Amino acid sequence: MPVKRLSIRQARPLKVLFKRRWILAKLLMTIGGVLFGMLFLEQHMLDALALLENSPSAHEEFAAHRRAIRIGLLGQLALFLAIVSVAVFKPGEK
Repeated sequence: MPVKRLSIRQARPLKVLFKRRWILAKLLMTIGGVLFGMLFLEQHMLDALALLENSPSAHEEFAAHRRAIRIGLLGQLALFLAIVSVAVFKPGEK
């Protein structure tokens, strides 16, 4: 069976991406969630680990990092639920 080659007009993934706003919203939320986890949560986790390794008596500082991590994780959970909601309900679609 011969392989069908796509023409330039048929292979437009960016057109499909921007055709539906909910797809773009999911993409931006996913990228935002990943960047938030990489830049904010990871740094707090590393700082908390360093506190535990270097000074076991720094409980208040560790507790502050722990609160920040919990709040960040709750935010990521909310973002994940928003992404799933957008995928399921597809707002703006008929």
